[in-house]
Amino acid sequence: ASDVYKRQHLCSLVTLELFENEAGSNGIQALAKALLQATQLSELAQLDLNGNEAGDGGMTAVAAALQGGTHLASVRSVQLRN
Repeated sequence: ASDVYKRQHLCSLVTLELFENEAGSNGIQALAKALLQATQLSELAQLDLNGNEAGDGGMTAVAAALQGGTHLASVRSVQLRN
C-alpha cells in the first residue's frame, strides 16, 4: 500500500477527496509526503482534506509539499479545515 503513489494510472487524477477520514496530523503529514513523491500527479487540481483534524503539523506539511513539488503546480484548490 505504501507504493500506491508510484502507480501510473494516477497521472490522470484531477480531484482527490479525502474529507472526514479522521486521518489526524500524522496521517495528513504522511499524505503530504506521498504527494511530494508522486511526481505523476501533474494533473491534480483539487485537494479536499476537510475534517481530518490535520492540526498545525498536517497543514504545514501540505503547504510544504505544494510549495516544494513542482509537479503539483496545477493544484488550484485546497480545502483543509479541521
